[in-house]
Amino acid sequence: MESAYCIGVPARNEAVNIAGLLDSLLAQTVPPRKIIVCVNGTTDDTFEIASRYAEKNKLVQVITSDPGKANAWHEIIKHASTDIVMFCDGDVSADKQAAEKLLELLNSDENLILAGGTAWSINEKKTFFAKYFVAAEPEPPEPKWVIGRLYMLRLGKLKTRVKELDIELMPRDTINDDGYLELVSSGYNSLTKAAFVTAAGVDSFSDWRRRYIRILAGQKELENRYANLRFPENTEPTPKQREKSTRHGRIGRIYRDLRRTYEESRHAGSIRERMGVMLIALAKICINFYYKIGGGPYCKTTWAEAKSTKKELTGK
Repeated sequence: MESAYCIGVPARNEAVNIAGLLDSLLAQTVPPRKIIVCVNGTTDDTFEIASRYAEKNKLVQVITSDPGKANAWHEIIKHASTDIVMFCDGDVSADKQAAEKLLELLNSDENLILAGGTAWSINEKKTFFAKYFVAAEPEPPEPKWVIGRLYMLRLGKLKTRVKELDIELMPRDTINDDGYLELVSSGYNSLTKAAFVTAAGVDSFSDWRRRYIRILAGQKELENRYANLRFPENTEPTPKQREKSTRHGRIGRIYRDLRRTYEESRHAGSIRERMGVMLIALAKICINFYYKIGGGPYCKTTWAEAKSTKKELTGK
C-alpha cells in the first residue's frame, strides 16, 4: 500500500483550534511526511501558534499566502513533497485513523483521483437554534459529496484530469474548493465515513444561512463556468452522477430534497427535533427560490465568518 503522504491545512483565524488540530494530525496511525499549514489573511494568532509547533516538530511547516482558501491550496501543493496530499480545514480535529482509512480507500482503486471523508458535527445545544433546529448526529454521517474539511487526492492524476478537461487547476476565485474537486474528479472519486474529523456545529440561524448561501453561490459559479463539462467517455456514470448531470428542473430537485429531508427527520430523537429538521428544509427551499430565481443579494466571493463555528472543540 502506498503510504507516503503530506497534509495540507489552509488556516485563517483558527487560533482557537489550530493547536488541537495539529495534535490530532501528529497522532495519525500512519504518520505524514509533512504537515503544511498555510496561514492566509489571518488577523489572530494562528501563525504564531502554528509556528511554535514547527519549532518543536520538524514535521510541521508553516507558510503564508494571499487571503482565500484557493490561494492557500496552491501554496500547499507547491510545498508538498509527495504525490498524495490529505487536506483538512483548520477548525477541526482529525480522528487518529483518518489518514489510514483514506489511504486504504485511495489504494483500493488505482484510477481514483480523490478519496473523501466526512465531518462529525459537535453541537453543545446551548442555543434555541442548535437545540431544536439542528438534528443531532449520533455517529459520523455518511458523506453525500466531497467536503473540504477532509479529503485526500493524488496530485499527478488531478493535474492530468484537469488537462484532459482543458480547464484551470483550482481557479483562485473559486468559492467552493470541494465543489470544484467533486466536479473534476467525477467518476474518479470515492467517499467513506470511516475517515472523519470532528467540527463545531453551527448554532445560530444567521451563521447557518451564511454558510448555506455560500454553497449556493459556489454551485452557481460551477454551473456557469463549467456548463459544458461532461463525464469521461470511458467512464459509466453512477445513477447518482447521472441524476446530477441530467438537469430535471428546480421543482423536481426541490421535491427530492424534501423527500430526503423527511426521511432524515424520521431518525431525529424527538418530535421537536424532527420539526426542526423540516423547518430547515423549508428555509432552504425559500433561500433557493430567492437566490436562484430572484438572483439574491449574496452572490459574492468574500464572506463573513460563521462565528459560532469559531469555538474550541470539546469531546462528544
